[in-house]
Amino acid sequence: MTVGQGVARFTLVSMLAPNPDWFVSVHGLPLFDQGCWVPEIVIDRFASGSGTEDGTADTASNQNSDPALPIALQAFPIEAGIPVGTITIRRLPEP
Repeated sequence: MTVGQGVARFTLVSMLAPNPDWFVSVHGLPLFDQGCWVPEIVIDRFASGSGTEDGTADTASNQNSDPALPIALQAFPIEAGIPVGTITIRRLPEP
């Protein structure tokens, strides 16, 4: 997270094991709005592929992509349009 001059943004990347090519991410999500911290943000996340492996297996046994493909949403083995998880960011109350 970066904070400066009233701007707070959240970035996260996490691998979806066991396949090292799949991940979920959030980039530059604003946490500060109109002078106040946002109390709660809930976002669905979808599987993306980094474009480094061919094939549809959910293991690291796929062949390497050569050349690497662009990062893209994955439609396998998870059904297209179905989130793989939810990220909840909640501001804690003041002590």
